[in-house]
Amino acid sequence: MKFIGIGVMPSMAAIKKNLYKGSVKSHSTMVLAAVIVSNNPTDPDPMDWQELDSLSSKPPRKERRPRKPSYKKPAAVLELEQVTGDHHRDDTANGLTRCIIAYILSKGGQAERINSMGIPIDTRQQVTDIMGHRRTIGSMRWRRSGGTRGSADISATIRGRSVKIEVKVGKDRQSNVQRQYQASVEQAGGMYYVARDFTTFVEWYHQNFTEKGGLR
Repeated sequence: MKFIGIGVMPSMAAIKKNLYKGSVKSHSTMVLAAVIVSNNPTDPDPMDWQELDSLSSKPPRKERRPRKPSYKKPAAVLELEQVTGDHHRDDTANGLTRCIIAYILSKGGQAERINSMGIPIDTRQQVTDIMGHRRTIGSMRWRRSGGTRGSADISATIRGRSVKIEVKVGKDRQSNVQRQYQASVEQAGGMYYVARDFTTFVEWYHQNFTEKGGLR
């Protein structure tokens, strides 16, 4: 069989290689090439139509992950917003930390966030080389915090009691160092609490510092 204008006759191996790479996207182009190769007696890799058809089929689509349900503010957060006049949410570590601090302050207590991440040291700078090209040299690194290892996220004083609050959201768990810090606080007579959401924190607060619930 003779084809005009086809050029160099490809081998079956070459067609398979292009199919794997995605170079041959048209099914009709693939079939034409397969017909050419099937009439080439010197091809060491004979035609396998079933294999060729499987190569031409598109790979199955990956299943999409189910969407995370949209966040709905619990009643405790909505009540806090009415008292403080600010917007709050407790579905992130930062958001939950702000909720707890605002709540303690609204009850006449003292609370502050403890920075245990350290201090960022930025030595990056823009320079121009002899060719006139601008590039960045230096790096960004963190200097260790001078605070106690494993210290809680929030340090508070409530009704004269020293309270340390560790914020853990989702699958986050205490480290061994944090558990050791908790033990040292409790042995010294302080209170330590692991907050996972704002609603349960308010319940814990009511059980330990108030006779009746409610912010007001």
